[in-house]
Amino acid sequence: MGKNRNLLLSKPALISGINIIVMTFISIITFASLQVNTLSIIAIFSIIILDIVVAFGLYRLLKPVNNKLATLMATLRIIYAGIFLFALIQIGNLDNFYFIWDRGLVIFGFHLLILGILLLKAKFIPKYLAYLVLLSSLGYIIDGMGKFIGYKTEITIFTFFGEIILGFWLVIKGRKTLLEK
Repeated sequence: MGKNRNLLLSKPALISGINIIVMTFISIITFASLQVNTLSIIAIFSIIILDIVVAFGLYRLLKPVNNKLATLMATLRIIYAGIFLFALIQIGNLDNFYFIWDRGLVIFGFHLLILGILLLKAKFIPKYLAYLVLLSSLGYIIDGMGKFIGYKTEITIFTFFGEIILGFWLVIKGRKTLLEK
């Protein structure tokens, strides 16, 4: 049963990893100089869909670690995707878009916080990945909360890479690690 369970876990690892990587590249290209046009709307909508796919993939991967935390982690990411969609509807006014999206990024930060805790508990994922994701979570939460009270911090510029590294690990090493166990 262990080998079959690991085979089942390797697919969500691969799917989540690929989607995190794709989402990251779309985000970098789109948000480097966001313009209100059809291409930007399609790109952001694609990111939202990928966020939902990642939520389900990470849930399936981490459900055996702690079902309740995995459910909370996935739920927070789906809520974030909903807020991002609401922001997208407001994209005609970039100030409104960013105002809404920035609030959503706080939820995303809490999603990463729960994800980091799950990664710490998972025996099949290196601890350094958990710590990088936890560091990323703090960047999103601090930046978002700072905007709530009127401060513009840019900590995320230095901490965002935790989820990207996790994505690459899931694709390159994680899937193989799960298959070998």
